[in-house]
Amino acid sequence: MIQFPFIVCKRCNLYYEVHSPDKPVELGTCDCGNTFEYYESMDDLPDKDSNSIVPSKVEIIDDLIVSYESVTARIILYCVDELPFPVSETNLIKVLRGSNARFIRDNNLSNLTSYRILVNFSLKRLKRFIRTLKKERFLESRKYSYYSKLILSPRGRKFIYSDDTIVTGYFDEVHGKVKVSENNNDDIVYQLKHSTRSEKRAHAGLFNG
Repeated sequence: MIQFPFIVCKRCNLYYEVHSPDKPVELGTCDCGNTFEYYESMDDLPDKDSNSIVPSKVEIIDDLIVSYESVTARIILYCVDELPFPVSETNLIKVLRGSNARFIRDNNLSNLTSYRILVNFSLKRLKRFIRTLKKERFLESRKYSYYSKLILSPRGRKFIYSDDTIVTGYFDEVHGKVKVSENNNDDIVYQLKHSTRSEKRAHAGLFNG
């Protein structure tokens, strides 16, 4: 179900969500050459069109990325919950990446189901995920003997078993920000197609409660 205003190519029967409070000044044209039409909601579409339009490839990949990021976030939170005691961010990453460090061996952490589950993730990527989880208050930092360690918050535990989604912005950061030129319709349409996932989900209020 479309939750945002959107532009439609009636020739291709594709739509792109518009994540802006205002109607775009220029709608631009689809790759097929047809001019986009703007609608505030599905209710504004003529009945003959409402069942025929489908998500564009951009919308589909956006949803897949959000699903991927949400599953990864749940894995990290589950690992924190599975650990027998609170650990630092550094040691959490060691567990997730399958380190053979003495800390792992001394505490038999290689027996955890979440041990080594994100072995192919870079240090930078895991730090980005953990930073987002802390920002969203799914993880909390607590001081233990002068050392900061991570614990799962009630909000984080609820998220593990919910259908909610989370956006880390990792892919937006990797692929860079799109610069919009007001003199180029293609750039304007690209901005409409590629509004950041964080803006999209924040506008939907998915982190209420």
